[in-house]
Amino acid sequence: MPSYTYRCSAGHELDRICSIAQMETFESYPHLCEVMVKKGRPCERLLQRVYRVQPPVRFREGWYEHIAPDPVYITSPQQLQDVARRHGNRSKYMQDLGGLWNVKDGREV
Repeated sequence: MPSYTYRCSAGHELDRICSIAQMETFESYPHLCEVMVKKGRPCERLLQRVYRVQPPVRFREGWYEHIAPDPVYITSPQQLQDVARRHGNRSKYMQDLGGLWNVKDGREV
């Protein structure tokens, strides 16, 4: 699940791990910072989302359950690509794992 960071003007940060739908609901109305400051009172400044460049997702060896009818133990990015293609799996999400699929806008490049 994605992680979203919010910051108030005082510099307090809040990290939320939630689905995109939950993030959209959270951001549909303003939220105030709840970090406790002097005398046990909350900061209460407006939170704003912080946009950060995320590092690329790295390949990890292991069991992949959603690329074939049965789980497959994958040891390399090339094997992942081959197994996924053999089973007709062309996911835009997987394409984002470092350009693994050589697919742009649904067509092979």
